Amino acid sequence: MGSAVKQGSGKKPKVVSDRVLRALFVAGERGITTREIVDEVYADRVDGGPLHADVSVRIAIFHLRPRIAPFGATIVSEGGKGARHYLRTLRRA
Repeated sequence: MGSAVKQGSGKKPKVVSDRVLRALFVAGERGITTREIVDEVYADRVDGGPLHADVSVRIAIFHLRPRIAPFGATIVSEGGKGARHYLRTLRRA
């Protein structure tokens, strides 16, 4: 019998989300591509991260949006799969 191998990012979701948020913050107004975020999040891995690291980043961005909204911030994504992402503060009226 073969054994099942669980494949994943190898990092806990909160660690990935925190690193994604940090990468967005550091990028500032210039924004950052999904690939650049993957490079930042998985910089400590010699293999560059899991096979679908870009999906992990997009999922982290999805989960970050409601977490940062109470602080008057959002993540704006422009483009498709290789999108550029921006951390924006919302102007209050």
